[in-house]
Amino acid sequence: MKMKSRFLGFSAKLAFAVLAVGTMFTSCYEKEEIDVTPGTKPEPAKYVIVGNVTALNTGEALVATVTIDGTAVTVNENGYFEKNDLTAGSHVVKAVMNNYFDAVKTVYLPETAAGGVCVVSADFALADASSKVVEPDQQVVPATEEQAKEMIAKNAETIIDAFKSAGIEGVSEEDLVFDPETGKATLKVPADASAAVGEALTVKLPYFTGFSSSVAPEDDNIFTKAVTEGQIWLASASNVLGREYGLNAGTKEVTFSAVAGKSIAAYNVTIVFKNEVYVFNGAEGTVMYQESWKAEPTYESHDSHDSHDSHDGHGGNPGAGGGSAK
Repeated sequence: MKMKSRFLGFSAKLAFAVLAVGTMFTSCYEKEEIDVTPGTKPEPAKYVIVGNVTALNTGEALVATVTIDGTAVTVNENGYFEKNDLTAGSHVVKAVMNNYFDAVKTVYLPETAAGGVCVVSADFALADASSKVVEPDQQVVPATEEQAKEMIAKNAETIIDAFKSAGIEGVSEEDLVFDPETGKATLKVPADASAAVGEALTVKLPYFTGFSSSVAPEDDNIFTKAVTEGQIWLASASNVLGREYGLNAGTKEVTFSAVAGKSIAAYNVTIVFKNEVYVFNGAEGTVMYQESWKAEPTYESHDSHDSHDSHDGHGGNPGAGGGSAK
């Protein structure tokens, strides 16, 4: 059985968490009062994991015990946590709370060019013993090309509008490049910039939380109760993914670090969306969510000894967004 897709609300018993992503990273350079000379090369890339912990059934923020690679991180009263001194590669994030099921997930921070920032979300919607969620009937598999294209088409307007709101035009559905082996759709968006020589550049860029699904909350072929099969399916998917239902567009503020003798002429935003197929109680559905996000600038040399640079790590001065992100 395959259910139709529409975004609608939920019953009170299965309300999902609304993410409150609002992380702040401190800028590397003070702009007033202190005269700081920029470095001669981009700072090392920053690797960050952020997340929110909520109760699956109520959406209430939970001050859970969260560890990343076994090291505890601070969780504030809103259930938010972040760790910004990580490295590229895989990291294990675990959330534990009394009277709730433990949750653990592995997230991957892709290699990012020097001076850049890579941010990955590790959100948790913890289920308690009274939850109606179920485990997947079978192993989760990547979406087929047809299924992924359906999800891309469903979310294209949300994605494109998010870039327009950030002042970046020209993004289209065709820019989401699908890999049938992984089920991932990668969006790489170039943008012009105009930072002066030796100055940092701060921009606000689209960032997506939650997940979209081909299953709608009101879908119901079995249950006639107030809690529909669609809601249980989405609750189960939310429990597995640790994300709220709905692909929600927000922003990340990024500051690309200043480099002496160089300006920032452009930058790239690369977003990877993952498409997966889940089966709960015999019902199959496809989900789509942002897996990773990074922003990388191109530094332009104004030194006669260095005529050009690149953002891919192979030029005279590789670079990508640096000092801060929120």
